Amino acid sequence: MNSNKTNTFEEFKINIKIKLSFFWAAVTLIYLYGDYFELYIPQKAEGLVNG
Repeated sequence: MNSNKTNTFEEFKINIKIKLSFFWAAVTLIYLYGDYFELYIPQKAEGLVNG
């Protein structure tokens, strides 16, 4: 019972618009993450409130 089945991987292309949309979402979330944790710097929030 020796079968000669080979596992072949087919290469498929992802639309460039989908790639760019995932990249845009990732960059946006990283930017928001940085802005959020910047508020934990001492006196940063107080400086924003006081102007």
